[in-house]
Amino acid sequence: MSSSSFPPLPQAARVDPATSECWLEALDECLLLDQAPDWAERVSALLAGEPLPGALALRLEARMQRHLLAPGDVSQERIEAVYGLLERAEHQGSPAVRGDALLALAVLHGRTRLTADALQAIGQAAALFAQSGERHSAHLQRLVEAQVLLDAELFDELRQRLEPVLEDDAQALGPGLRFKFLMMLGAALGNNSRHAEALPMYESARRLADAQGSPRLSLRARINTANTLIWLGALERAEQLLGEAAHLAARHGLGQGDAGFLEQNQALVAWRQGRHRDALSLFEQARLQAIAHDQLFLLNRALQRMAECADECGEVGVALRARSEQVELLSKKLRASQQNHSRSTAALLHHARLRTEYQRLEAEGSELGRQLADHHAALGQAMVQLRAEVEVRRRAEEALQQAHDALDRKVRERTQELEMTLRVLHENEKQASLTRMVVGVSHELNTPLGTALLSCTTAQDVMQAFSQRVLGNQLRRADLQTVCSQVSDGLGLVSDNLERACALVRSFKELALEDGGDGAEDFDAVRGLGEVLGTFEREFQLRGIQLAIDTPEAMPMRSYPTAFKQVLAQLLQNVALHAFDERMADRRLRIEMHREDDHLRLRVLDNGLGLREEVRRRAFEPFYTTRLNSGSSGLGLAIAQRLVLSRLEGGISLHGAPDQGTEVRLQLPLRVCAASAVPDAGYDPQPALSSHP
Repeated sequence: MSSSSFPPLPQAARVDPATSECWLEALDECLLLDQAPDWAERVSALLAGEPLPGALALRLEARMQRHLLAPGDVSQERIEAVYGLLERAEHQGSPAVRGDALLALAVLHGRTRLTADALQAIGQAAALFAQSGERHSAHLQRLVEAQVLLDAELFDELRQRLEPVLEDDAQALGPGLRFKFLMMLGAALGNNSRHAEALPMYESARRLADAQGSPRLSLRARINTANTLIWLGALERAEQLLGEAAHLAARHGLGQGDAGFLEQNQALVAWRQGRHRDALSLFEQARLQAIAHDQLFLLNRALQRMAECADECGEVGVALRARSEQVELLSKKLRASQQNHSRSTAALLHHARLRTEYQRLEAEGSELGRQLADHHAALGQAMVQLRAEVEVRRRAEEALQQAHDALDRKVRERTQELEMTLRVLHENEKQASLTRMVVGVSHELNTPLGTALLSCTTAQDVMQAFSQRVLGNQLRRADLQTVCSQVSDGLGLVSDNLERACALVRSFKELALEDGGDGAEDFDAVRGLGEVLGTFEREFQLRGIQLAIDTPEAMPMRSYPTAFKQVLAQLLQNVALHAFDERMADRRLRIEMHREDDHLRLRVLDNGLGLREEVRRRAFEPFYTTRLNSGSSGLGLAIAQRLVLSRLEGGISLHGAPDQGTEVRLQLPLRVCAASAVPDAGYDPQPALSSHP
């Protein structure tokens, strides 16, 4: 990739912080996507050329220090440069600049395995970036944190940090950041042997690198994807990706540092395919590449796999040589790491002590002057502050009192309005209830009384004609028989319809009156249910209703048996009249009774026509019926509800949907109160359902 991909510095970035921030973001993406191999020279030229604003120069230097810090190779010069940068950033004072310098310090600590110190510096940087409001810098801070965790081999913590970033902030990430996060998450999962979960991460990274046209990133993504596929046993696909990686390396002349990783994975494929000789040759090439480019991690892996492959194919000498070289390498690496870590740690501790001492002296030097200034300022402002506080408190108390008075007035006004509204609503509801009840009574009584009146009128006409025949001496035996028959039929109609009207009046009175029982009695609810069912047995047989009962052997209660049986009778009569139509051949009724704590629970279920929502909502209203002209008065469920609530002290509810049957649920206490409170006789327009579901 040519150096032309390096973003030129806009002239406005020298004076406009927003422009410089956008340019730094573009520069970071360029570095992350490996689009400018000569970036270090270009940044050095910018720093050495025309003077840059202090903040921009420090942020550029921080990026250079971060990228130049190599793992395990932290020189004294690099430590001095990072601490000098940190000191200048603190003097500059900008949160974003200090945050960038702290990220460079975190990378320095991470490279020397001082993970705790690195994470502490990252936490301080995160607070500064939150203060500055730079979202891109916050993402860079997460990237540095991920690199520190990866270097420390804290793979679980790394996964926990990266998964939320890729899930919640994926759209806000640039392609370079997204590629790095995907590769690191894949590495965390792979090192925990979760290769199946790592594969989608590497595949996404590969597609992203291809879309950005970055050959080096495409090469690395393919190598990592292939390595994961090898562990998953997909050797053919792994071999294909390694071939593509080799083609990229040959075509774009990429650095030889990637050649060793490519050959290492080609050797793994050959080994897994049983081509041990080819695998040993490729492991040897990877070993030589690692030695040439001082890639100790790759060299260790190549020697380990070479020894395992040689053992498998019987090359004992090769295996022994590889393991000996691996032991020597580990010893050498340990000695070098100890020496480098010792030097780096000593330098870091020295700078930490110097930094602490400098901060202490600076604080002490300025503390005296600050104390004197504070003392004089405090003396001069004490009275002013006191007077101001008194005035503020007085005004606050006045405002609070005014607000309290206004709120109190508003509450009283709203309360009065609400009470008036509730009274109006209550009166309207009572009027509507009375209207519905009058309409129902008049409608139900109109038919039998009208029929009786018509019969009486007809009888009067017959008797008048009869009287005229008697006075005219025209009476015959046949006429006398006809008159007697017509009068008898008419009186029969009058008697039947008046009896029907009386029955309606009695049913209506039951809405307001208690049943005939004088007090609560001990009885068996199961036995009472059986007695009521006995009266309906013949009717159910004639209507083809199949009955199923699920009850305990006994259910002792202390309540009102007459009211209990009357409720059951009304429910069963309702099923017989309304649950089924003549087209339904399968007619089933199920009754379940059981005890729950100190209550009896009864369910009456049928598989009939079900209920529309309007019917379910109005079913307990007096005179409401779906079979107005079929002999139904619409009082059955209203009477049942009245008895359940007023006498049995329980609850009743109705459930169902069209074509899905109907269910009535009863909840009754096993022992009622000594004196049952009976509500007034006024009709409640809203059916009081039970509280149980």
